Amino acid sequence: MIGISFRGITLSQPMTMNFKEIRFTGSYSNTHEENIECLKWMAEGKIDARPLISDLISLEELPRVYQERIHPGKALKVMLRIGDEF
Repeated sequence: MIGISFRGITLSQPMTMNFKEIRFTGSYSNTHEENIECLKWMAEGKIDARPLISDLISLEELPRVYQERIHPGKALKVMLRIGDEF
C-alpha cells in the first residue's frame, strides 16, 4: 500500500491482521538513493510517473488549488507548469 493518510484509520476486523499474519509497515519517506534511482528509471523510460499527476497547474492557480484540492486531500500529485516547455 502506498499513500498518505492525514487522519486516523480504523480496521473493521483488526483480528484479521493476526489470523492472516499480515505485516503493515509505515515509512515517512524514501531515501535519497531511492529517489535518485526512481528519477533514473523515469529518464530511461522504465517507469512512467505521469499517471500519478492529478493536477497540472500554473503558479497563479496554486493558492486556489491548494485550498480546493491539496489541503482537503483530493489531489494525488500537483505539478506546477512553468513556461511552455512542460
